[in-house]
Amino acid sequence: MDKDKIDLIIKSLTRTDSYLNYANTKSTILLTLASAILTIVGVNLSKVLPDKLYELSYLSLFFFILFLVIGILLNIASIMKSLGSMAPFIKESEKENNFSFVDIVHYYKDGIDYFNKLSETKYLDLGQQLAILNYTLSNGLINKYNGQNRSILYLKLSLLSFFTSISIPWVELSLGLFKNEENSVIVLSLIIIFLLLIIVLMMCVVYYLLLIGRKTK
Repeated sequence: MDKDKIDLIIKSLTRTDSYLNYANTKSTILLTLASAILTIVGVNLSKVLPDKLYELSYLSLFFFILFLVIGILLNIASIMKSLGSMAPFIKESEKENNFSFVDIVHYYKDGIDYFNKLSETKYLDLGQQLAILNYTLSNGLINKYNGQNRSILYLKLSLLSFFTSISIPWVELSLGLFKNEENSVIVLSLIIIFLLLIIVLMMCVVYYLLLIGRKTK
């Protein structure tokens, strides 16, 4: 491996490192957004609900609470994924890499020991270690992006759940649903179908995410 190829690897490493920094910034933004949405819902929920909540049927209250809890859980899942995407890589390699700060601290007892090992390493081996480091960082970057995609998905689903939860009391009070048995059966059937569709959709999404996770390994 000649010097020009080594320079190309170093440039690629620099680019990958900049992408990692951007990914961490993006995870911070997603974390802040999810936390802000959860705070806004908690503080302002009572302000956007109708005053006559006591007139709601038990069925409406059940679905109102159900979608509210689902929204909170999805929001927390989004926060956890964002935090996971921000986690640093501090696991050492199976074989020491002279350009990995984790391996430097793990495999060498001091700076002199590291210097001596670096001096003994052949030029071709150094190029190989740079290439391995670039691959490792690239793999970590893909994992961060996958975590962010899941975080965004959970955040979207949580917003949908919050909107559905808030809409249920207004829909019943405005349209007079659940006032008689016939309306209750019709609306309940529609809600059950809607919930089944959501469950099927979420199962498809989870299956798709699992496939993505397998392909990246």
